[in-house]
Amino acid sequence: MEPKRDVPVVFFTSGVEAENEVKALAMGAKDFIRKPFVPQVMLNRINNILELDELTKNLERKVEQKTRQVEQLSF
Repeated sequence: MEPKRDVPVVFFTSGVEAENEVKALAMGAKDFIRKPFVPQVMLNRINNILELDELTKNLERKVEQKTRQVEQLSF
């Protein structure tokens, strides 16, 4: 099974090793949250990640549409 690249990943851990945080972010994690966490802070951070992800996808779609329009005009 191939991994889903369009799903934002957030690591939750009770570990304190900075190297694990660096490794997780280098692997593509959108955030790294240590336990114990404040539920409202965690929810806000996740909502921000999801909102940014959606805005990024919308922007990519618009750029793709504009690129197609320019390509059609070039021919």
